[in-house]
Amino acid sequence: MSPLALASGSATSTAPSVSLEEPAFRIKIPGGAVAWQLIVSRNGRHVLVNSADCALRLYGADECWASVDRDGVTDEVKPRFVFQDLVSKIAWTACDFSGDGEYVVGGCNSNPHMGDRYDLYLWNTGTGALIDQLTGPQVELHDLSFHPTRPFVAVATADGLIDVWGPRMDWTAFAPDFQALPRNVEYVEKEDEFDVVVDGDGADEERKKKEAEAKVKEEGATVDVVTIDQIPVFDSDSEDENAVHVFQFKI
Repeated sequence: MSPLALASGSATSTAPSVSLEEPAFRIKIPGGAVAWQLIVSRNGRHVLVNSADCALRLYGADECWASVDRDGVTDEVKPRFVFQDLVSKIAWTACDFSGDGEYVVGGCNSNPHMGDRYDLYLWNTGTGALIDQLTGPQVELHDLSFHPTRPFVAVATADGLIDVWGPRMDWTAFAPDFQALPRNVEYVEKEDEFDVVVDGDGADEERKKKEAEAKVKEEGATVDVVTIDQIPVFDSDSEDENAVHVFQFKI
């Protein structure tokens, strides 16, 4: 049977089987902090625990299973990485894995006035390094969900809207000398900047002519920007890309 991950109201998180028998392994949270959220990555390699001590702890699934000896006794499992804001000590409202399990996103509301704004933190699960920090609008964060196949994060907020965050566009990949400007600047063209100068022997001119024709042909090629390819990444036929963001709810 496949394991079922549970976060209890104590300082221990368990992973019992689906038949709710004895736990397969236990994860003890240091300091007796209450664990209020536990997430397993879609690839089954990582376990993320959100606890009341304002920390996100990332565990390796292989290390958790290896902690159980033949007698069923679980040794203490140490987290691979602990993600927290050491300066503000803000509690994490919600967290999630990316679809491939390579990144962890955590969302928190600002202090000391809750609801002023929210922040998103993105870490790498392989190195534990902070990849990016995003500042949201002046609204309280309720929950978040990572898209299973694409680099998008949906954030449910108190104003009834869902904010969708995407990757930053790196224009230097298209133009190495690109420089971002805070405002529009009027460009003054130089006198001979766009003049075509033909120089050299006949072979050189012929080569330049062929390069120019090839460039025009490449730019004139038809690019399909309408068709969306289906991505076979979902676990079963019941999952589709029309319902990929799932928010938790409390009863």
